[in-house]
Amino acid sequence: INVLDTIVKIGGLNPATGYDFYVSKICASGDTSRTRGPFNVSTSCPPYLPAPYSESFENWGGDISSCWSGLKALSSGFGWTYTSAGTPSLSTGPVSGNTGDYFIYLETSGSTPSPTEAYANLPPMDLSGISNPIVSFYYHMYGTAMGTLTLEISNDGGVNWDSLFTISGQQQSLQTDSFKLVSINLSGLKNITQVY
Repeated sequence: INVLDTIVKIGGLNPATGYDFYVSKICASGDTSRTRGPFNVSTSCPPYLPAPYSESFENWGGDISSCWSGLKALSSGFGWTYTSAGTPSLSTGPVSGNTGDYFIYLETSGSTPSPTEAYANLPPMDLSGISNPIVSFYYHMYGTAMGTLTLEISNDGGVNWDSLFTISGQQQSLQTDSFKLVSINLSGLKNITQVY
């Protein structure tokens, strides 16, 4: 990018993503300064992500997106874990993500945690431009100590939640079985323009 001012706006960047910039000054043809950098900058999360929105967890590059909440990167402690290394307990699954290496999981083997619930929260979405909104996701539930997976939606900033989908217990027969797809039409919900 050629810069003729001290302020530059760069478009087309992804939300909640880190970037490295390098700067060189060109005074005249053949007279270029040493390159400086990297200058690390991160883009913020918008108040509402535009729909349609898709997330495979592959584009995070191993770092949890700051637009999500309720996720952790270490397998210790109870909570949703972002990983590409499989689950830490034996005979549970999956072994990798649905569309690549990365996925999120909730470890339910071992002693009963306190609290007994954990939440992975997507960023708020703006559905105002979508005539028939649908939420779809893939799940994998293999192991003898599977808990309950529930999808909830809020239209008031997280004050009230409606349950859209619930499933309990082991759903796959093998650790290597394919993920299962769930699609839920949201158009029956009144006045849904933003979801949390």
